[in-house]
Amino acid sequence: MFTCQPLVVTFLSISVLLVGSTLAQRPAPSPSVIKTVEVTASMKKAEVGQTVKLTAVAKDAAGNILNEQPSTYFAGPFDIAAADDSGNGKLFGAGEVTAGAIVGGKPGFTTIIVKPADIKTIEIKTTTTPLAVGNTVQLEATSRTFSGDPRTGVTINWTSDKPSVAMVDAAGVITGVAPGKATITAVSGTAKGMTTITVMKSSLRGLTIEPHSTTSRTGDVVHFAAKGDGSQNFTPRWAVSGSGAQIDPDGGFVAEQPGTYIITATSGTVLASASIVVTPRNLEREIEVVGRAPFKEFQGAEEWIIGNYAYYSTISDRFLVYDISDPAHPKLISEYTATVTGGVHSAFVNSH
Repeated sequence: MFTCQPLVVTFLSISVLLVGSTLAQRPAPSPSVIKTVEVTASMKKAEVGQTVKLTAVAKDAAGNILNEQPSTYFAGPFDIAAADDSGNGKLFGAGEVTAGAIVGGKPGFTTIIVKPADIKTIEIKTTTTPLAVGNTVQLEATSRTFSGDPRTGVTINWTSDKPSVAMVDAAGVITGVAPGKATITAVSGTAKGMTTITVMKSSLRGLTIEPHSTTSRTGDVVHFAAKGDGSQNFTPRWAVSGSGAQIDPDGGFVAEQPGTYIITATSGTVLASASIVVTPRNLEREIEVVGRAPFKEFQGAEEWIIGNYAYYSTISDRFLVYDISDPAHPKLISEYTATVTGGVHSAFVNSH
């Protein structure tokens, strides 16, 4: 009996060692490999100004969902869309947006069609001065989206409820026809705005413009005023000869090109004129270089000077800030490199 027990123990020990050796030699299960990344957007069709939520799901070769989180989200072209690290896609331009995410080094994509934001409201700048019979005035309308932002390039349809009192054309120009009141309506899609125009019989016998003759330089703003004979209750329509200058509805004149310009004010059948001679501004100056901040390894892009600081974007992976309180010796005091991998062509400095 005593000679058999060691043999049993020995065989059991050998069995345990063999099992342990077999388990040690068996390879550990390999982690699942990401085969595809599926990206979905909360909206496939959206409007400018809206935000879409991006969701990314990683799957293996068998189609099983893997518990892997995106390392980054993206959206472009960069001038119409962007995405933050939480997958919120901001849409600020119309067109086709490619958005996506990267999970475990594997990218996934989706597309979003972005259209211009619909018009929600139309604001018409009210004209308080009565319009004389035979006179004209152009109404200013501002169309706004759901976010309250103005939108340009919108087609507006104008109508008058009393064309026998005031007519309106496709450009929003009102013509006084007979004394009375008329409601003018501007419509774009489902949005509309309204204003009331008062038309009165004109007692205006003549007009004069002040100043009658003057001079200025290119870029200077000169204000002309129309004075009425027999009535001051009128709205003149201003015009300027030539293509190198402009005059606003309030009589504000500015010229981009030198020359002599004729200013005209009209109210109904009554008109007056004035002249202005515009000379060159002559802003040419010599530039003196007092300091340099040379780049040897990369190319500069844009520069902003704010007080004693210069902000410099580069065609590289950095954005630079210089102290230029001593212009002859610019001093690099800071650089921004986080999340910058493809170069900074343009930048927006919110504060400093």
